[in-house]
Amino acid sequence: VRVLALFGVILFHASGAYANIPYWSVQNGTSNLAIGIRELVDVFIMPLFFFLAGYFTLSSLRKKGSWGFFKSKFWELGFAWIVIVILVLPFSWWIVNRHTATGSYLTTWFNWIQSAGQTRLGVFETPAQSVHLHFWFISLLFVLFIVFLLIYKLAGNYAGVRFSIEKTELTYRKTALAILTFGIVCTVGYFVSLLVVPDASWLTINLFLEFQPSKLFIFAACCGLGIFAYSKNWFTDGKQIGKLSTWVPATILLSAAFLMVGQGVFQNPLITTALTPAYLLLYAAVRSFLLLSVMITICSIGVRYFNRPSRTISSIASNS
Repeated sequence: VRVLALFGVILFHASGAYANIPYWSVQNGTSNLAIGIRELVDVFIMPLFFFLAGYFTLSSLRKKGSWGFFKSKFWELGFAWIVIVILVLPFSWWIVNRHTATGSYLTTWFNWIQSAGQTRLGVFETPAQSVHLHFWFISLLFVLFIVFLLIYKLAGNYAGVRFSIEKTELTYRKTALAILTFGIVCTVGYFVSLLVVPDASWLTINLFLEFQPSKLFIFAACCGLGIFAYSKNWFTDGKQIGKLSTWVPATILLSAAFLMVGQGVFQNPLITTALTPAYLLLYAAVRSFLLLSVMITICSIGVRYFNRPSRTISSIASNS
């Protein structure tokens, strides 16, 4: 599943060069096809990674314990972020801007460190405003893991019961209810965020966090859904949720609906707060249920066709 998601990442970034995005580093004209592909992939690509991260959280927590879980996530994400912030990002920006920058690399580095904590909320208009580049998700994922760990510890015995691993599968009715609840919760959360901030806006806290406020609720919800899915034995032992013969047509229909309904947002990403609430609610609903459908479809395809011994599949997975 992670491999399939990575192909989506490649497609997303490649199509960005033809989508007329002001802050994109590469500009090769405008293509309606590229814009459509990018908008479709953007629906599910990062939420799917957060879902997968959540899916394996409980098993890691149970195996390592709270302190062991924290240490593993710190070394995997927290320490990596420190190295990126102190070494990788300032050097990258110095290389990119070395022809216009004044002073030496050390001057640039000190200025970079001194900018820690500076906050900006708005739409990126130039590549330079994307301070954390494509590393933005690392610190956000680390924060989500720590938040879940704190909730788990504070909830005590209640968390042990609510997040226990079920020995039996959920009934069809309970599974359908869980899926419907997730879709509704995502719709409401995304809709409210669209009323407050433009869909294309980013919140940057220099050297700490950078994310799109309108997507934050979706990322957290997908991480939570992953935790729930693992606790209810979704996709374990080759089990699928429903049938691909249902999910694939649903994904195609929802994709078509998204491309039609979403034109108002695609053409006005900087001023989505000016669109009517009724339209934003419809857009949020279609996008949220498309996200759900795509995630289940991709996971089902992974379980059905890739969950088997294969040197090729194992090699690709280990290098993803």
